[in-house]
Amino acid sequence: MITWMQRHKKWLVITIWISAIAFIGAGAISWGGGGFSFSADKAAQVGDIKISMNEYYTQYQALYNEQMQRSQGDFDEAHAKAMGLPIQALQKLIAQAQLRAFGRDLGLQVSDEEVFELLRHTQAFMVDGVFNDEVYKNAVRSMGLRTDNYEEQLKNDILAQKVFYGFLSMVDSTSKTEELSLALPMGIQDRLEIQILEAPKLTMSDADIKAYWEEHSAQWRSPEKFQLEYIKVLAKDQIASDEEIQKRYETSKGMFADENGNIPPFESIQEEIMDLERKDQAWKGASRSYAPFKDGDLKGEIVEIALVNEDFIQAQGVILNTQAIKTLKDSPQGQTLKPIEQDDGYVIIKILSKTPAQPKTYEEARDEAKAELLVHKQAEFLQESAKKQLETFKGVDIGFWSLDSLSQDKIERIAKLGLNAMEFMEVLGQIFRSESKSGFIPLGQKMLLYKITDQKLEKPNATELHSMSAYFKQQVYMILFGEYLNKHYPPKIFMDLD
Repeated sequence: MITWMQRHKKWLVITIWISAIAFIGAGAISWGGGGFSFSADKAAQVGDIKISMNEYYTQYQALYNEQMQRSQGDFDEAHAKAMGLPIQALQKLIAQAQLRAFGRDLGLQVSDEEVFELLRHTQAFMVDGVFNDEVYKNAVRSMGLRTDNYEEQLKNDILAQKVFYGFLSMVDSTSKTEELSLALPMGIQDRLEIQILEAPKLTMSDADIKAYWEEHSAQWRSPEKFQLEYIKVLAKDQIASDEEIQKRYETSKGMFADENGNIPPFESIQEEIMDLERKDQAWKGASRSYAPFKDGDLKGEIVEIALVNEDFIQAQGVILNTQAIKTLKDSPQGQTLKPIEQDDGYVIIKILSKTPAQPKTYEEARDEAKAELLVHKQAEFLQESAKKQLETFKGVDIGFWSLDSLSQDKIERIAKLGLNAMEFMEVLGQIFRSESKSGFIPLGQKMLLYKITDQKLEKPNATELHSMSAYFKQQVYMILFGEYLNKHYPPKIFMDLD
């Protein structure tokens, strides 16, 4: 029985550990595909909802910091790219934008009172349990935001949550038939014996490090550097007359039509129309300023940047995305670039000087080469050790486990072995997808060996079965909802995530 169940278990497994919000919007998007626009401030757009590069960078940094903390510092940009963190960051933002677009079409709104209520209960903004305005302003300022920007973000978050939880509340309760269909996969339990191999503290000679550096020296280069002069023309500084705004409505109202072609009245989109007109005036102002700036009659601010990231640069309020950075790299010293769109207007850039990327000397790259060589050697050591010990290892019997058995007492049990809950859920997922009764699973600087010593099929607890059935049903509805959002609110991506 154990052999049969292990061999056929993959047909019974339902992946339950997904992020519902991030999942929405991911299905029909061609990540890293074509159709990029020269719009330096935008990472993506859903309808008229723009996702700025600043928003993307903030989201990416939040995910990066989360992974850094989870891996106890054993994390870098290479790991982030390998696990698709850039895609995950943009995916989450697109998901939220789709939810917001759907919510707006439903007529949902978020009041200032709702935003303040959320602020009032945010512990980070409290002193002695009471909201403190000065603490709030300082905290937001430390994030590089103005309070109005931050509160606008909160409005967007609240609107997305209203749609999301409103949708989930409409999913009807599970039937007996639905619950019975999950009784078998939820009832499978494996008795596991595990052993954790830790990466050793290896010593490496200077000769080893230098040999590794020589073999891979092309990957260690100092970043290309630029000295730029720039001027910005801000949309908020432009003045649009009532006549100009009305005219803009007549020429642009088709952009706001719903799926049935219905165009909203002027009053309901007046602010959006005004923003369009002001942004257009900023473009005209930037175009007028181009020649005098190029000729030196108009002076700008000076900034120096190092091209450490070719997807995104933010320096002194200037934001450049992948396409803008490529143009910057391809343009000669002394050239003035055409106006580049920003979230708040347009920027014109003059390239004062360029310093090309240079190969790092051994002394400059030694620490990086040493760190990479150490990771490489530790991974090799763990792989070889796991292969040698797999057939004969005597591990710790941690009892029976199923996909939904991560209770508090079991979390504490695996914590004593040096594993956190997220790591072990990854382990369980791989074990339940595997057809082998034993194997090894890499976990950063650790390797987990496992073998299944017994297996049983039990009738799930009725309460747990009902709860998990409801959860799975919600996930099915979420998939359908995601397909609907992708069809009616398709995102346009301005970043190359390859």
